[in-house]
Amino acid sequence: MAVEGQVSAAQESLRPPIYPEGFSSDVTSIVFFFFFFCTGMLCLVNRRYRDEVTFRNTLVLGVISYAGFNWTNWVRNAYMRKHFAIGLTHGRTVFAWPHWDINKLSFFLQEARALSMFLLLAFLWQAWIAAFRESVELTEKWTSQATIDNFGERAGLLSDRFSEWQCQSVLLVVAFLPWSLFYWRSVSDLGDTRYIMAGILLHIVWVTTWLILSLSLLQVWRQWSNYRLQVLSSLAGTQESSDQAERTIKILLEATPVSSLKIFGAGSVIVSSLLIPLLNVLFR
Repeated sequence: MAVEGQVSAAQESLRPPIYPEGFSSDVTSIVFFFFFFCTGMLCLVNRRYRDEVTFRNTLVLGVISYAGFNWTNWVRNAYMRKHFAIGLTHGRTVFAWPHWDINKLSFFLQEARALSMFLLLAFLWQAWIAAFRESVELTEKWTSQATIDNFGERAGLLSDRFSEWQCQSVLLVVAFLPWSLFYWRSVSDLGDTRYIMAGILLHIVWVTTWLILSLSLLQVWRQWSNYRLQVLSSLAGTQESSDQAERTIKILLEATPVSSLKIFGAGSVIVSSLLIPLLNVLFR
């Protein structure tokens, strides 16, 4: 244990006291690229809901969410600009080109990019809420019209909704994961604890965005479950031959519009992408 402690102390002593990030080496340029590319693709995928998206709501949602997230950057640049070399807690260790006390023009450019991020998210939030309303309209009569004749059509809708959700979830992971890695790397690798709150807020925005995306799928899945139960109940009390009823019930019970492997795969990707940056900080 003593040797391990000495090794840890030696490694800490070799850590640079500060980490300069120049204009050309600023890693946030790469992070912004991934975010804008993926959210741009998501906007294209959801363009059929653009009539449900208003400029006013986009602006209000974008500005409010931008301020709710980016206040941590303002505090870092206004009040937390000093470096304190006190063991493992270094205070400020990152000195980057977009910081207010280094280059004010780059600071405003970064703010403009951050605002653009949340305007894109505001568009997507509205589009996904419109998709949820569409799913409500499509499925609201499923339980009142629970006949076996509609089984294939409704199973197909659930399968389509899951495929859309799966593809869009992957794009969300690619959009948000680089940001998460950036913030938690700043904490765990660079020792700049000022980025902890930003990392937490980023995960809140990420999870909230993913939940809004999932609303449409959850609506269809819930109505599908209720519909299948209704059909099974009606078949259980039918007067048709016992063999025919049993075969139909067996088909309904074994029908899986979405395979367990797909559910497990999608869930694993999402959960691991959320946890990996945090686990890296905790067990580093």
